[in-house]
Amino acid sequence: MTYVYVLTSTTKDLYYEQCLMSVTSLRLYMPEAKVTVLTDNKTFQTFTQENKRTELSRIAHIVSIEFDEKASNIERSRLIKTDISSYIDDDFLFIDCDTIICRDLSEIEDTRSYPMMIGGVLDGHVTIDEHIHKKYFLKRDKKLGFKGEAATRININSGVLLVRKCQETKEFFAQWKKLWEYSFY
Repeated sequence: MTYVYVLTSTTKDLYYEQCLMSVTSLRLYMPEAKVTVLTDNKTFQTFTQENKRTELSRIAHIVSIEFDEKASNIERSRLIKTDISSYIDDDFLFIDCDTIICRDLSEIEDTRSYPMMIGGVLDGHVTIDEHIHKKYFLKRDKKLGFKGEAATRININSGVLLVRKCQETKEFFAQWKKLWEYSFY
C-alpha cells in the first residue's frame, strides 16, 4: 500500500510545512511505510535548500507532474487529486496534507478487514441532515444535475480516501476528474 499526499504550494503559504508535519507524523508510527507526494512542477521547483524545503524529499518519494504555467494551484491540486490512480499503481490511502497521524494505520492494508474498493469519511462525521452546510450541498448537486447526496443523505469528505487498485476505482477517478473539470471550467 502507498500512502499518498497531493501538494501544491508556494514559499508564501504553509502547505509544504503542513505536508511535512503529516508525513513526519506518519513516519513516527510507520517508519517503513511507502509514502508518495504528488506535486506539480512549480511547487517542485521550490524544493531547494535556499527555500528550506528539502526535508520532504528525504522522507517521501516525490513525483513532479507537469502543468501549463497558467494553471492555478487550485487547478493543479484538484487535477492531481482526481487523477491519483494514474500515478499510483497500488492500493493507496490518500491523506490531505493538513492531517496529523496519531497511530499506526497498517491495519487498513488488510483487505479482509477493510474489503471496500473505495472508503471515505462522512464530511463533518455527520449525515447531510445534520450537516451545517446541508443547503449548500443540496443546492450544488441540484445545479449540477446530481442526485447522490439527496438520495444517500451523505457527503464524503475527500480528505482521507482508502482506494483499492481495481478497474472500478480507475473508472471512479476518471469520472471524478471529468466532473471536477466540468464544474470548474
